[in-house]
Amino acid sequence: MEEDLAQERLQNALVTTYLANLVFLKEYDNNLYQRIDSLSKEIESNRYEERYFLEFLKENGEFDIYDNKHNKYLYNKNAKKYNNQAIDSINFDSKGLFINLQTYHFSAHEKYDKSKIEINNPSDSMKLVINDIQEFVDVLKDNVSTAKSRRIKNIDKFIFIGTLLSRHMIGIVNKTKAKYYFVCERDLEIFRLSLFVFDYTLLTEKEGTVVFSIMDDKHTFQSKFRLFHQNNSQYNHTLKYFSTNHNVEEYFDLVFDGLVSNSPYSFDYHRILRNVVQLSFDRINNRNILCSKLKKSEDKSFLKSKPVLYIGAGPSFMDNIDWIKENQNLFIIVAMGATFERLLDYGIRVDIIASIDPSYEIIEELQFNDTSVSKIDKQLLLLSINTHKKIEDKFKKDNIFEFLIMKNLHKEAELQSGYSVGETITTLLLQLGADELYIVGLDFSINQNTGKTHAEGTKSATKSFDLNNIKSSLDRDSFSLHDDLFKVKGNNNNEVYTNRLYNMSLNTLSETLELPRFKNKKIYNLSKTGAYIKNTKIFDLDLFKEKAYSDLDLIELANDLKNDFLSMSKNKLDKEDHNNLIEEKEYLQNLKSLFL
Repeated sequence: MEEDLAQERLQNALVTTYLANLVFLKEYDNNLYQRIDSLSKEIESNRYEERYFLEFLKENGEFDIYDNKHNKYLYNKNAKKYNNQAIDSINFDSKGLFINLQTYHFSAHEKYDKSKIEINNPSDSMKLVINDIQEFVDVLKDNVSTAKSRRIKNIDKFIFIGTLLSRHMIGIVNKTKAKYYFVCERDLEIFRLSLFVFDYTLLTEKEGTVVFSIMDDKHTFQSKFRLFHQNNSQYNHTLKYFSTNHNVEEYFDLVFDGLVSNSPYSFDYHRILRNVVQLSFDRINNRNILCSKLKKSEDKSFLKSKPVLYIGAGPSFMDNIDWIKENQNLFIIVAMGATFERLLDYGIRVDIIASIDPSYEIIEELQFNDTSVSKIDKQLLLLSINTHKKIEDKFKKDNIFEFLIMKNLHKEAELQSGYSVGETITTLLLQLGADELYIVGLDFSINQNTGKTHAEGTKSATKSFDLNNIKSSLDRDSFSLHDDLFKVKGNNNNEVYTNRLYNMSLNTLSETLELPRFKNKKIYNLSKTGAYIKNTKIFDLDLFKEKAYSDLDLIELANDLKNDFLSMSKNKLDKEDHNNLIEEKEYLQNLKSLFL
């Protein structure tokens, strides 16, 4: 009788905890609540066959998870020992730590001469940042060169990689007294079981916050991690973590991606202010600025009425060069600055050339040197508003159409964001009305045979990898934007190798193409060995003839395109734009006064 009463009390306690967690999630993360609720209903109606079961083991007075598929207990019937070891493993040291602190920038340096710095050059621009940091280094007398071997004074942000039943979390919370948590778990069913035995509101006590990423795809994970990372970002220099080591292998690369993509060193504030904001104000009244919201109707967009082919410099570019030449007259052809010359040399027409890089040295050397520019005639130029003036001056001014990044000055414009010209121009073309878009050379992966990052003969800074000697970031105890290789879902293959820079672009474009406004666009990916981009279709060249496209009128094409772009452009601030800037200026001046 007493045993029955004890079991009843236990069941009541489990249900009470579970319902309390549901109330919490319903308010805190409603999407996750809905997914938990749907899974519960599927289980209750026998439409979902459970793999994992929560069991209370009376012999040691603790809960365990029974894996019915593999006939084993995930805690090996010793959850108390596991939880104690988990808590003991977390200390104020460098173990179990993601260190995002760039010790080089915080080391002692001589001040750089500002007069010799070219703001458009990333390495030069970073010298200005180092100059600023030196003031703190000098005051604190600390160059953080020993950061990785020091004890940590405070643990403010914490990452739980995998949950199992999460009963180890409260001990870690009490030990670290962190305030900002990120919780990820690969299996929704396992996370649901944890709701019966752990109160997740404990993570939000004392004004704490938690971001959940439960059984999310990679792109959703990155969005969730960005929320965590941007929350009180001053604590991101050291992120402590605990891993359950159960089905968590992919999470480490995902976290590394999140750290790299959100790194403040990727595009520093000097370049943002001087290279983007200042140039935007200087040029807003004397450049044709593309404003996609000026379209009265997408039906009137010239890009909507014709198929568009966008050609990047990835490995699949040259794999498809013969097909491109054969079918060129069926498409409006948009080429990256790195590919247009190669196309022209092959006798392939180019209608639009796109570039985004603001560095004069890079663009001059790799894309728009005098020889290359001499081959450009009627082509339209899509350039970011922070393109170097020396590059702009190489072209006919009325053939240049610029797009805004980071700072919007026209209410009808849409800011372009991305890490590369690939995803940025893809998005821009769709915004401008392209309805059937073919992409090639936007692989977001390396050549799976040679290890090269770009197609042979393109004007790109090509890097080669040894595919027989790949080490993970964990093995090297470091992570790199350019040098880390790992596998992602392939467009035509199960998996392909990519690096973190490409993966950032891949995630950005995939997130963009899943927006409701682009769901009905037809986007065909010709790359067989590239990474899979969401909302794109793998395209079989053998079936292309079924499209039955007609040849374009090449005589009228250039004029039609230019007129279309002009109809969607502004070359001066109107009264409303100007008033908005005045309001913003007053707001910033008031804000500044608070710090004086």
